[in-house]
Amino acid sequence: MRSFDLFDPGRITAEGGFENTDWLPSGNLTWAMTDEVNARLAASRTLSRPDLNELSPSPSLEYVGGLQRAGNPDLHRALIDNYDLRFEAFPGLAEVVATGFFYKRLHEPIEQTVQGGSPAILRPANSDRGTNVGVEVESRFGLGRVWSRLSRFSLNANASFISSTVRLKPQLTLLGSQAHPLQGQANYIVNGALSYTSATGGGDASIMTNAIGRRLQTLGLSLPDVYEQPIVTLDATVSLRLFHVSRVKLAAKNLLDPRIRLLQGNREVSSYNVGRSYSIAYSYGS
Repeated sequence: MRSFDLFDPGRITAEGGFENTDWLPSGNLTWAMTDEVNARLAASRTLSRPDLNELSPSPSLEYVGGLQRAGNPDLHRALIDNYDLRFEAFPGLAEVVATGFFYKRLHEPIEQTVQGGSPAILRPANSDRGTNVGVEVESRFGLGRVWSRLSRFSLNANASFISSTVRLKPQLTLLGSQAHPLQGQANYIVNGALSYTSATGGGDASIMTNAIGRRLQTLGLSLPDVYEQPIVTLDATVSLRLFHVSRVKLAAKNLLDPRIRLLQGNREVSSYNVGRSYSIAYSYGS
């Protein structure tokens, strides 16, 4: 594979290649503390390889954002050491309450960076090292435990709260942060779903919500960092069985249609709405 200079695509600079041999050990240990409670411990090493688009130096224009996007033939694969501890309880059939803790050590993580130019250049690069630490909670249970009249309802919720820190390799010029959150990693993620199932099983409905915290969208090297602001979404589905041989499913997505805002420092660089969507599906069969 030939490699081309990012700023002079017509000039061949070097022959490129990508080859690694890595040991990726993993281990899991489960302790059944009681019949209903387990403790799990896990450790592993994983990796993240750049794809062909991320390695190709050929530039292309990103029409929506107005940036020039290019790959980086000097990328290395990233290594991640993962350590997890989880406690889980099963109070009833199809019910679970769990808490987990995780720690990840990152070696040369691949992050999207934006560099000065006309237009500015969006390009992946290896940072030096970092950590990702967090706690996860999960619950899934029937609301009949709270009130018998709610026995047809169930609640499924999970949440993650994350603290991540990544350090850059030494730079000659740097306007962004030397230490920053992991690119693309929100500081919290919360999901919830309230479901209803009819007594005969002929119908069910669900309302689902998702909240995502502030996250680093693009790492600035010669420009300030770009952050995507927190959003909350709401979806709903209804499914009905007709005449025992067919089913109709109605779905509505992104009902709140939150504004997606990207800030570079205090300056808004992008703001848009994804839009709502609705669908009807019909299936026939025994």
